[in-house]
Parts: sequence; C-alpha cells; structure tokens
Amino acid sequence: MEDVSPELARRFRYEYLPSVTSKQTKKGMSARTADKYVTMLRPMWDWAVSDRRLTSPRYEKNPWTFDKSVPRSKRSRDKPERSDFSAIETAKILAATQRGTRGGDAFRLSLATGVRINELVLLRSVDAEPDGSGFHIRDGKTENASRFVPLISPARDLLSARLATHSETGRVFPEWPIKPSTGKCGAVTRWFIDLRRKALGADSDGRLVLHSTRHTWRTAARRAGIAEATVNDLGGWAGPRTSNSTYDHGLLKEQLVEAQQRVWDKLERSGYLEGF
Repeated sequence: MEDVSPELARRFRYEYLPSVTSKQTKKGMSARTADKYVTMLRPMWDWAVSDRRLTSPRYEKNPWTFDKSVPRSKRSRDKPERSDFSAIETAKILAATQRGTRGGDAFRLSLATGVRINELVLLRSVDAEPDGSGFHIRDGKTENASRFVPLISPARDLLSARLATHSETGRVFPEWPIKPSTGKCGAVTRWFIDLRRKALGADSDGRLVLHSTRHTWRTAARRAGIAEATVNDLGGWAGPRTSNSTYDHGLLKEQLVEAQQRVWDKLERSGYLEGF
C-alpha cells in the first residue's frame, strides 16, 4: 500500500481503467464502472490512513480521493447510445428464436408490451390473468411500476401456453434462474447479447440491448397517437407531475386494452411483428 502514491492512483483511475475492454461489448470501461471500482478501494485506504498503517508523509489524505472528478462531458461520452430496433432487426431476432422457448417467449412479450425484462421473467403465475389476457406488475424499479399490462393476441396465446405449461411452478418463466443476492435474472441479458450478435452482427454492440424493446414499444405508442399519460400507465414510467395528479386514478382496464391494441396495430403495420 505504501507504493500506491496519489499520482499512481490517479493514473490507475484515468488511464488504466478506461483502457480495460469488456469481453461482452468490446468497448472500454465506462466512467461509472471505473468510479465504482475506486469507491471499493477507498475504504481500505481510509482505514490504513486513520489507523497509522501508512507512515509516508504523502498520505495526509486517501490517495483514492481525487480533487477533480470525471468531467460531465466525459461521462456522457461513455454512456452507450441506445436506440430502438428497426423492423428489419426485430424480424431477424424473431427468426432466430422460437415460440415456446424461454428466450423466444421473453423477447416476444417484451416487444409486445414494453415491460422491463426483469418484470417479465420474474412474473408469478398468480399475477397473470388465467385466460392470458394480461398480467399485473406488483412492484418494480419505480413506484409507478405497479400496473396492469394487457395483451393482444397472439401475445395472449403465448402467455396462455406458458401458463398451461409452467403455472404449477409458480412462475411464468421458471427456466430463467433468479440470482439470490439480487433477486433478479442476469442470464436473460447475457443470452440476448449472444443472440443479437449472431442475428445482427457485432455492429449492434453498444446500440441495441434487450431493453431496446422498451424503447421500440414506446416509440410505436407515440407514433400511434397514444396520450403520454396512457403510455406511462401501460409502461410504468413516472411521467411529469401536475397539480391535478392527485385526483387522477388511472384508466379502466378496457381503456388500457384499447390503447394496447393501437400500439400492437402500429407495430404490426410497421413490420415489427413479422415472425411473432
């Protein structure tokens, strides 16, 4: 620890870490990830400095506490430029997957509803309508995540088939493992990276992820003329707060179904559902 000078720490943070390439994305480490590693190192040096384990005069403060953070412009450049799928790209993904498989069904339902992938693969059987007409998200990433998500056929048929096959397990997607430490499923994201590269090539790295289905659904909803408040109700987005928000208790189920039908029709007319 005595060998780690403030200058070496700074070079490690601003030169070495950004040069480390991800095996999955083939890109350098993002500023956010680099900061996370430095944050993990800092407490150990805090202890060493405060407990007099480090005797060199240069350790008047923690070498991992930098006077200047990464510039905001640098952080924005490190952030991947995510986009929605094109119709051709969804057709290729759909052609590369099969109905009835854990991956094929997950991609199809996320495309048809715009739900977050972990909301979908963690879905419990009791939270799905018995006839497959939709499902309830009880909680999630934000306080607005709790909602009812209607399904339009053949997405309804897909969910019905899953319930018929897997409902006794208590989950709609029991094939996707849940990580006990986080309560989430990272395997589905890793699966999609491999599938996307095979179907679309490595050029899609950094631009398209499984979460892009959510971008695609919302874009279709906007182009279908769905009101923003309704889009937020269906997708679980917070949306802007207004003075009358307290008095607005949401849409009826049949109104949500009607809006979802319009989004589905727009996706279908635009060629996004070919091979669904």
